[in-house]
Amino acid sequence: MRLETPDRVDVAVIGAGQAGLALGYYLAEAGVDFRLLEAASKVGASWARRWDSLRLFTPAQYNSLPGFAFPGDPWKYPGKDEVAAYLAMYAERYALPVHLDTRVTKLNGAAGDFRLHFASGEPLKARAVVVATGAFGSPFVPALANRLDPQVLQIHSEEYRNPSQLRGEDIAVVGGGNSGFQIALELANNGMRVSLSEGVRLRNLPQRILGVVGHEVVGAGGAMRKRTDSRPQDGN
Repeated sequence: MRLETPDRVDVAVIGAGQAGLALGYYLAEAGVDFRLLEAASKVGASWARRWDSLRLFTPAQYNSLPGFAFPGDPWKYPGKDEVAAYLAMYAERYALPVHLDTRVTKLNGAAGDFRLHFASGEPLKARAVVVATGAFGSPFVPALANRLDPQVLQIHSEEYRNPSQLRGEDIAVVGGGNSGFQIALELANNGMRVSLSEGVRLRNLPQRILGVVGHEVVGAGGAMRKRTDSRPQDGN
């Protein structure tokens, strides 16, 4: 959906991904005048452009936004296209005021009188601003990469789509997060020799514990939900 931008709103939310949409749900529920400003041409575009085989590492029932359960089998691990479709459905279901193709290029001012600037058009004034752009808008490549032999093919997970992009059989995957593990496993399953490099050793929980889905076990202990005033190590 594309909406005409007013001169002023109470709250401007930069980004219409899962965080921005969830916030939009509560702002709408509270009757606040707000807009969701999304740089992409579609809601969920950042998910749709990830690698082909990407799957969430949590079952669908733990990936729902407020008010609308993730569709399908609650114990299924959704793929990236399912996530993109769900986010688009969510925005439409609640008629959230999303401005597509609206990239914020500059933010200035102070609380009560912010100004958001765009590539063209007049600035949008807002009493409050929430930045909900996420952590994956600017891929990080360590400086060491510039010192590798030019013949070494380098590709960031942001650019990775499937094993056909990589030549040879010896692959080093740098980064042991969920992306690194999933990509390394896919490459190994396609006959490539893969080394996975982690900066620190991470504690990895099994998907099933004594036959029970691990997230259900963790959730029963209260670790899947946090109060807004809780500290990360608190169990409540």
